[in-house]
Amino acid sequence: MRDYRVVLNAAEPGVALLAPAILASNIEADNVATLNEKLDDAEAVDDAAEALSLVLEELVARGIMGADGIPDRPASMAVEPDKNIRRYIAGRTQRVAVLRPWIDSVDTVLRSHNVAVLRPEVPLDYPPAGSTARPR
Repeated sequence: MRDYRVVLNAAEPGVALLAPAILASNIEADNVATLNEKLDDAEAVDDAAEALSLVLEELVARGIMGADGIPDRPASMAVEPDKNIRRYIAGRTQRVAVLRPWIDSVDTVLRSHNVAVLRPEVPLDYPPAGSTARPR
């Protein structure tokens, strides 16, 4: 969760933290590469949710936005380590299914306040002049 950046009055507001969602599939039939992608996605979603919670708290504390329009974060879903890695990843992807809609709601709120939350690797001058690209 280090080095995320918050840009006020952003030309391209919103959440630029996540790659597109990985399509749901039968976890029992997934190969190792797909399981790794799902686990990486789950970690990215968890990190983004934590970062956005902190960003929202800070924006409210600084008076940039009011708390009344912020969607409630879903309750935490503990996923216990499991010797069956497929069962563990299935639990993590269930949590992703709950958190992604919340992140999308936060994206809408941040856009309405012209605030962008960027990954560390997105350059400060993002987007390049004339570009309409928007990472997810």
